[in-house]
Amino acid sequence: MQAASQLHPIFYFSKRGSSTKSDGWMKLGGWNSSRINFTRRDQSLRCLTPIRKTRLFAVSNADDGHPYAPVLEEDSNTNHAPSSEPETFFSKWSPPKYLWRGLSVPVLAGQVIIRTLKGKVHWRNTLQQLERVGPKSVGVCLLTSAFVGMAFTIQFVREFTRLGLNRSVGGVLALAFSRELSPVVTSIVVAGRIGSAFAAELGTMQVSEQTDTLRVLGSNPVDYLVTPRVIASSLALPFLTLMCFTVGMASSALLADSVYGISINIILDSAQRALRSWDIISAMIKSQVFGMIISIVSCAWGVTTMGGAKGVGESTTSAVVISLVVLTGAKNGVSFLVHSFADALNTQKTNQHFPIDKSNKTNSPPFHETKQDFAVLENNVTLSDAKEDEERESEEDPCSGKYIYIHNLPSRFNNDVLKDCRMLIKWFDMCPSLMNSGLGPIVEKPQRVLSDKSWFETNQFMLEVIFHNRMKQYKCLTDDSSLASAIYVPFYAGLDVGRYLWDYNISVRDSSASGLVNWLANRVEWQRMWGRDHFFVSGRIAWDFRRQSDNESDWGSNLMSLPESMNMTMLSIESTSWSNEFAIPYPTYFHPSSDSEVIRWKKRMRSRKRRYLFSFAGAPRPGMNDSIRGHLISQCLASKSTCKFLNCRSGANKCDNPVEVIKVFRDSIFCLQPSGDSYTRRSTFDSILAGCIPVFFHPYSAYAQYTWYFPRNYSKYSVYIPEGDIKDGRVSLNEALSRFTKGQILAMRKEVVKLIPKVIYAVPGSGLERFEDAFDIAVNRVLERVEKVRKDTKEGKDPGVDFAVGDRWKLKLSGIVGDHPLEQSL
Repeated sequence: MQAASQLHPIFYFSKRGSSTKSDGWMKLGGWNSSRINFTRRDQSLRCLTPIRKTRLFAVSNADDGHPYAPVLEEDSNTNHAPSSEPETFFSKWSPPKYLWRGLSVPVLAGQVIIRTLKGKVHWRNTLQQLERVGPKSVGVCLLTSAFVGMAFTIQFVREFTRLGLNRSVGGVLALAFSRELSPVVTSIVVAGRIGSAFAAELGTMQVSEQTDTLRVLGSNPVDYLVTPRVIASSLALPFLTLMCFTVGMASSALLADSVYGISINIILDSAQRALRSWDIISAMIKSQVFGMIISIVSCAWGVTTMGGAKGVGESTTSAVVISLVVLTGAKNGVSFLVHSFADALNTQKTNQHFPIDKSNKTNSPPFHETKQDFAVLENNVTLSDAKEDEERESEEDPCSGKYIYIHNLPSRFNNDVLKDCRMLIKWFDMCPSLMNSGLGPIVEKPQRVLSDKSWFETNQFMLEVIFHNRMKQYKCLTDDSSLASAIYVPFYAGLDVGRYLWDYNISVRDSSASGLVNWLANRVEWQRMWGRDHFFVSGRIAWDFRRQSDNESDWGSNLMSLPESMNMTMLSIESTSWSNEFAIPYPTYFHPSSDSEVIRWKKRMRSRKRRYLFSFAGAPRPGMNDSIRGHLISQCLASKSTCKFLNCRSGANKCDNPVEVIKVFRDSIFCLQPSGDSYTRRSTFDSILAGCIPVFFHPYSAYAQYTWYFPRNYSKYSVYIPEGDIKDGRVSLNEALSRFTKGQILAMRKEVVKLIPKVIYAVPGSGLERFEDAFDIAVNRVLERVEKVRKDTKEGKDPGVDFAVGDRWKLKLSGIVGDHPLEQSL
């Protein structure tokens, strides 16, 4: 071919006699396979290397009268061929094969581009090649993509499920297929199927001198052979990639649903949230570049083929290998350019949404800092104008007012606490509870009591770990603290102090608390609102952090008594009377990954037929004089068939078994919830989860605690019987609970079942679309609380008023109504 001839003008005799004239060069053939002198029309040249001395005679053929040229050898010391240049060092050197083949790629690419721009394209051949690269390659591409998708799913979905990241599976699949897998897999298949065919075809044409024939006929081989193949590959590969992406996602979703129980709807929802239009566009751009690389390299290797059939085989193999090597390097370069372009677009959009303040060089929505809170701002901008700007910004950014920044605490405040998991609780090995992002081991044998999935042996003290992992997946996280509406402090307060509550002095118990507040007070985030936008979570009751004195015998640490802690909001499983503490639900055993799982469970509990009028799961407290548990157990045992008692005395493990606990509650109409070691108990939320109507005996057990979660009218979902009536024997549980009509019970159960989504924590990384779970409600209420502090500050009020005030039980019970006045119990 012309390109090859110009790059390597060294000619060989073939074994058969031939004489071919091509593009001004004269080829001479003979029986002797060696280099020979040759002559051009306008000048004579000498070969690059010496040859054996021969004489060439033109003699008439005796058979047909045509002349032929026998070659006679002579002495090798002389050369009768004319020479027009002196012999030099470089005249004896020829470039290595890999070098001139490599150089042929950019030369050929340049010729294709120039000829295409000039319109020198053989369109009929292009359509034929397009059909060959596209429709005829669809089957093998889709089949390969399906198997790759399944293999990819098997490798990582199991780990994601173990970590509780079911909700992220679809997004990871979509991004992996769109950004890398689909373009690369499609290109590899095309390189093996089409690239090898291109190299073999053109190589065969080159060694059989068909390319020379095209020139003789007046056709440019680049226009007729190379350009159509390059155009066809660059056009077909983007569409093949798009189809491979679809099939790969489909096969992965089907496998994840059938084998790992992750709903297809969850995968599609996650993929839709994670995928952007630019991801698909970038995949098509990559595949178009890959198609051009495959076709140009394969054609270049084909047109530089020498050595007959053996050379064709070597060129075909080498073309595929070189194409794959070049693809690997090009993939990294193209990915970097595409992602850089995407980051530039995102930065531009961010700057449009949040203009940069030239004075302090920070991106911040208006009025996030107190120094801007004035009735009339600079440049005659009033508060009404600023409010309009905020509303306009909220419409543009769905996370406006919801951004949360997570402090990057030193590991000694969280991760290091978990390292010695056997010491977290004095009497228990907590290491198994750390599995699945703090949800604990999966319930292996639901025994037809629980649904087949989403049930874990969750420990109540793991709330801090569960909340932290959920917060990592929060949709409105920000790395820029100036944008944040609230600051989350991932301090494992309960797990930390739980190690030292027994047999340790107060300096050890208080060390982490003092270290934490000192670290926070030195951060720039603290200075903005002096910590009033900070919040943290505890898996223990708040009493464990309010030691009354510095006596060694007093219980707990002094975390919530420190001045800095007074400016923070604490979320715990049970609060005290302080106004900066809020109770959130205990972790239950049910952690769904989709709305459909919640709906199915709610329907199952609503229609459940129940054998017992009431039940109690617990143990007596003989050392607690005020406890009514002994009275409740006595009445339950005396009621025989109408009450079910699940004994949780020391040594028995039935109350730690999700199946045993839910089995009792799902078969009971009412569930007794007296105070335990403190006012609240986890059993309250287990009973709600089972659709069992809770019976409370103290207003601090629920009504004054979970005000964010339970209705104000407690008689809609629960029964209240004062403790004193039980102690004095004035109330028989069997008689009191039997007075409720069937209609009343159904109405109360309906309200209880409605509470199920509010008291559960979904799997980290999943979340619910139709329902707000306990995490969502807690975060939203914290954001509302911080926003109120900001509003008070803007209006000139003291933000510290009522922020952290003790003895607020009455305030927490304000607005709570029902069948009995609760103030008598205070």
